[in-house]
Amino acid sequence: MIDAKKYLEEIERYNSVIENKLAEIDQLKSLATSITTATSDTPVQSSGNNDRIGKIVADIADKEAELKRLVDELVDERNERIKIIEQLEDRLQYTVLYKRYMKLMKIEDIAEEQHYSSRWILKVHSKGLNNIQNILNSSH
Repeated sequence: MIDAKKYLEEIERYNSVIENKLAEIDQLKSLATSITTATSDTPVQSSGNNDRIGKIVADIADKEAELKRLVDELVDERNERIKIIEQLEDRLQYTVLYKRYMKLMKIEDIAEEQHYSSRWILKVHSKGLNNIQNILNSSH
């Protein structure tokens, strides 16, 4: 059985993976631009540098392809979760869960924005999770 809270929290993991992949690509691009082609007459050194640059460029292309795949996966997962949240009949539960899991807002910030106490928003959050759990249980 899928746990509703864990199901909705997975979106944060996807965001972290994508951010890390972007950082890796930036690091590789920085490394690639910092390598200069050797200007000496020794062909081995020159081809060695070219090989390093070629490998780094290939690594960048691989990472960018992996990132595109992850982004596509994230969008699919995110859309799936939005469709589940949209099935909530209570609009406040929908708003709280959407803002908490899709926008990664803190409960206190949601409470302030919605003009309720944090305690009330926690109750709404809990009821919303129970309803999401029921939706997930009935769909699997």
